[in-house]
Amino acid sequence: MTDGNGSLYLYTEFTQEELEQQPAYDEASYGERRDEMRMQVQ
Repeated sequence: MTDGNGSLYLYTEFTQEELEQQPAYDEASYGERRDEMRMQVQ
């Protein structure tokens, strides 16, 4: 979503800690590793 200034934002139920523990997105290998890169609630 975007705000009135065009800045992107996202609402999520993940905590900051959970977000930081996720693997970094890598566009070059995402197609092959998407199941590993997908965020999941544990």
